[in-house]
Amino acid sequence: MLSSVPTGIRSLFFMLTPNESSFKTVEEVPEYVHQATPYFAGLILLEVLVGLLKSGELVVPISDGITSLSMGIVSKLPFLLIKSLELTAYVFVWDRYHLVELPWDSAWTWWFTFLGVDLGYYWVHRFSHGTNYTHYSIIVSTRELITSIHYYRHLWKRSRTYKAFGNKILTFLNGPSWTPGKPRLGDHTANPKVTGKEVAYNPSWSLFLQVYVVLHFLLVLGTYVHLFETKMMVSQLTVLGMIGYILLTLTSLGFIIDQRPSAAMLEMLRCVVMMTLQNFGHVKSPLPSLTVPMEGGSTILWSIGQHIWTHRS
Repeated sequence: MLSSVPTGIRSLFFMLTPNESSFKTVEEVPEYVHQATPYFAGLILLEVLVGLLKSGELVVPISDGITSLSMGIVSKLPFLLIKSLELTAYVFVWDRYHLVELPWDSAWTWWFTFLGVDLGYYWVHRFSHGTNYTHYSIIVSTRELITSIHYYRHLWKRSRTYKAFGNKILTFLNGPSWTPGKPRLGDHTANPKVTGKEVAYNPSWSLFLQVYVVLHFLLVLGTYVHLFETKMMVSQLTVLGMIGYILLTLTSLGFIIDQRPSAAMLEMLRCVVMMTLQNFGHVKSPLPSLTVPMEGGSTILWSIGQHIWTHRS
């Protein structure tokens, strides 16, 4: 009965059995994350729909939802370029320095690995919250990017006030409120207090632009999934170009959400890039019948959107 449920759905809930998810070679391992991505997006849409029908309001603002999903997409893009290097390095170390070889088809090996990897991720994640240095692949939302830049500029300036080289390094490795003489995580009593009355950032933008952003996000999500499915059949140059297009799209949509003054020009540029890539067959339409509308429709829709945006109340 369990095997009748698609692998993409079951991988979301850790419902893959040891027998079906144990492999002798690296090449045999499926792309579980990318199999699960469409179902993940579908469940999010279902949650939004149920919340809308139940309360009459969106449970998650579109701006927050798009930004969070965009960050998830961006966090996986580096694997298009470095995953093979990562696996090669792992195999190299294992071939030369492993202490014991566990049977790959043993359920005990599967459970030991499952718990070990999960524990490793836990400690890496916990460590990242205790330091000023946290891994940012790319922050898609404009406001978060600007905040990050200003924050690290602040850390850099603060590190320069210390004479000891060790303290300069610890400024980035220890907690945000750390100063010499304080515990590793710093003194939290001096931090701003959270009162619960803080107003969440929720920009006001027209319904048309919200629909426009959602539709184009879904299109780039399809491009993202397709790129992972075909990465072994295209050149590295093509992969780099498509990564650039995805980043450009997510950045442009972020500009629209934040209503940046340069959003219109950036989006027009993105539409031109999208049409060019489509002409070369790198961007696929969801349906063949949408090929022509997509080529010119994006620019026309954005022009209408700009009119609505300019004349919004």
